[in-house]
Amino acid sequence: MVQDHSFEEIEVGDCASISKTISEADIFAYAGITGDLNPNLLLGTYKYAK
Repeated sequence: MVQDHSFEEIEVGDCASISKTISEADIFAYAGITGDLNPNLLLGTYKYAK
């Protein structure tokens, strides 16, 4: 895990990952920033393909 190392300790081939659960606030922030006011996005009516 790279986050516990200083810049000098990071070597080629090292990797790290992050994760985030997308919240309703994130969706509305995205809509505000991009101007994407699609009701499917904002109202949660979009169905994901499986």
